[in-house]
Amino acid sequence: MTRPSAILQRPLPGRTVAIRLIWVGAAAAVLFLALTVLVMMNINSPTAADLRVTESFFTAGIDHPWLFSLAEFLAWFGGARNIAFIAVAVLVLAYMRAWPWAVFFLALSAGSIALGNLVKFSVGRERPPWVTHEALQQTLSFPSGHTLTGVTVWCAAALIGWYLLPPIVAPWLCSTFLVIGLLQGPARMILGKHWSTDVLGALLLGSACLLIAWSIFLIWWHRKFTTTSASGTHDAIPRIAHPH
Repeated sequence: MTRPSAILQRPLPGRTVAIRLIWVGAAAAVLFLALTVLVMMNINSPTAADLRVTESFFTAGIDHPWLFSLAEFLAWFGGARNIAFIAVAVLVLAYMRAWPWAVFFLALSAGSIALGNLVKFSVGRERPPWVTHEALQQTLSFPSGHTLTGVTVWCAAALIGWYLLPPIVAPWLCSTFLVIGLLQGPARMILGKHWSTDVLGALLLGSACLLIAWSIFLIWWHRKFTTTSASGTHDAIPRIAHPH
């Protein structure tokens, strides 16, 4: 039987779990589409709730300079710098001979960035009035690019690291990646760069991309590298793979 080269530190979820995750991802995608329609219906002015939440985050940053500085620090990990992180991560996975994981991460991260920009230019929503940008892409607001890549780059990296990194390293490094990824949205609102619905939309789109891509990867993995148990269950635990 063909086996992957990278060593799994933990067993992967079964195919039944993968199928359930697809449905969850599909639900997130439907909610994202509904939110996109709502945003387009109020393209010239945010709803009262959207304005109230956005202003509360921005005001908190103005009233607490340390919080604003923390948001700037977190935002440093987003944007165009993600391209460098993606490249390094793919090279590390390739060096580990974890080719399926490298393809998964590259397809998910690059695909979600392209999809996010497609939606951003299609919707054409302007950013909150507290900041100004010269570049066209930087003037567009929905969905938040930092928040989207926080899920599909940093949270995805945490997911991959959880299964491939040694147990002594994985909890610390993966937790760091998760914090960086999940706090991108709040940080962008504290800086006044996005509406709350921009962040919510990016979270929904990012979750849909991550869950669906992860489910497809799991189904492919089980089909290629594992066999069904004698009892006929579809949740056979993947064998630990050893280097060639």
